[in-house]
Amino acid sequence: MQQLLEEDEGYDELTAAFAVAVQGFHGHLADLLLRAGADARRCAPQELVSLREAVDSGSPALVGVVLGSGLRDRYPAFELMEARDLAGTWHEAGTEAELRRRTNAQADPVRSRVQDAEYYTVDEFTLGGLTVRDGHGAILTDMEELLGIRASCEELLTRALERDCDHAAWGLAAIVMSHRRDRETWQAAEALRTGADAADCSVPR
Repeated sequence: MQQLLEEDEGYDELTAAFAVAVQGFHGHLADLLLRAGADARRCAPQELVSLREAVDSGSPALVGVVLGSGLRDRYPAFELMEARDLAGTWHEAGTEAELRRRTNAQADPVRSRVQDAEYYTVDEFTLGGLTVRDGHGAILTDMEELLGIRASCEELLTRALERDCDHAAWGLAAIVMSHRRDRETWQAAEALRTGADAADCSVPR
């Protein structure tokens, strides 16, 4: 896959590699291939994972890939709302708790930090043969923006502050708030900046 990115491969090869990356739940690689010239629109729906599968994976990068680059029109409004609700279910339950519920396993999951996108990391959990990333809060934020649902500043701040500033949930919440110009957002940002527990994190642009 890296060789495809480094060499000046043809259009078809990059698109085929993009489909393989998505099928393998490698959102970061799929995004890099899109930037290199892959055309997601040339992939048939059965060549890619479904939106529901992408949300279940907990990878914001993968969800971004299957919703971007001309693919958004493949999904009717009700399916986008279902995806938003699914992300909310994972986020509210907590990744570990929902993973245990789905696998019916009570052991501690194997946890590791992984790169999910160019600028963001997430935690990845494996339990009972199922691997899930904890980016559902970021996915929820992204889906709300896509659907025109305005989350409150309090909710966005909660999603950001429950993670560290390298996490996708922090980054996406910070970006959404940085684009708002209302008094509520400015007051929330000021409270965060001057708070005793405020983290020294920059907002990605």
